[in-house]
Amino acid sequence: MTEARWEALIDREAAGESLSAEERAFVADYERAHPECAEERELWQRSLAALGEHRLPDDESLKLISAQALAQHRGEALAAPPRRRSRARSVSRRVLAIALPALAAAAVLAVYWPSAQDSTASLPTKSLTKDLPDSPLRAAPLDLAPTPAEPPRVSPEAVEIHGVLALLEGEPDHTLALGQLVGPGCALAMPTGRICLSWSEPKAVVCADDARVEILDSPVGERRLRLDEGILLADLDPLGPGQRFVVETMLGTVSAVGTVFAVEVRDGEVRALVIEGEVEIADPDPQRLLPGRGRSLRSEVFSAGEEVTAFSELQDHANELAAVAKAISDGSWVDAGQTDAGA
Repeated sequence: MTEARWEALIDREAAGESLSAEERAFVADYERAHPECAEERELWQRSLAALGEHRLPDDESLKLISAQALAQHRGEALAAPPRRRSRARSVSRRVLAIALPALAAAAVLAVYWPSAQDSTASLPTKSLTKDLPDSPLRAAPLDLAPTPAEPPRVSPEAVEIHGVLALLEGEPDHTLALGQLVGPGCALAMPTGRICLSWSEPKAVVCADDARVEILDSPVGERRLRLDEGILLADLDPLGPGQRFVVETMLGTVSAVGTVFAVEVRDGEVRALVIEGEVEIADPDPQRLLPGRGRSLRSEVFSAGEEVTAFSELQDHANELAAVAKAISDGSWVDAGQTDAGA
């Protein structure tokens, strides 16, 4: 601990910091007891004084310094000073660790800085690293690739309320055309057939079989449908804060913010089934429904066997509609139709 304190004090002194009277007395007492330490401090002072008096060398000295620096960098053997035992080795390492980097820096500046005495002297044109392919002095290229910006937050007002009739199979109750734009107030009746609607911003695809569906007026940030009969499957991209997709039925509502789910209305019974994500059912109390789970929205109680059969059939039907909705969403349904037509 005493030696460590002495080293810390002479380091502070070498850096130009003034020591207190007590600290100077400690250093003097310690060096009287350890003469090698006094020698080390003297070497420190002489080295720093030499650095302070350093002058730019002449041309011959510059060539010699450059050759020595290059030889050392290439790993060529240099004459080593005679080593001293124990404490002397520590002294040499500490002094050289301070002196050599500073002297090397001065030499490099002298090589590349024009001499004040000879304004006509030309700068050296040969790089010291030309013959050193693995030189650590070679600067690595900077990676200036821009940081990707965060995706903008989607506001509730960004929800597109008008959809497009993307698929029509069967005979509707009234005139409908493929590609027709549909919006709030539009009632779609397909007693025997299939209809699919698609929205953008954010993306959503709804497919319904043997269904009566109405697109409702909705609050800002919502899309609302009413299902009076049939099976409806919704495939939704994740929605932002304040956005919601809602299916209303006679017995309650099913709402989601980004998922794949199915709702069936049949003979006064309402069932909901989640394929991906989760939904919230209100009939009237809200309740979460997780993937692979189904629930009936009705007050009447039927046998367990009937429920199992009904949900099994709903699962099969929903999976079929989900495949169609996915194909419409990623555009492959159009390609499949063209392939069939070409065949």
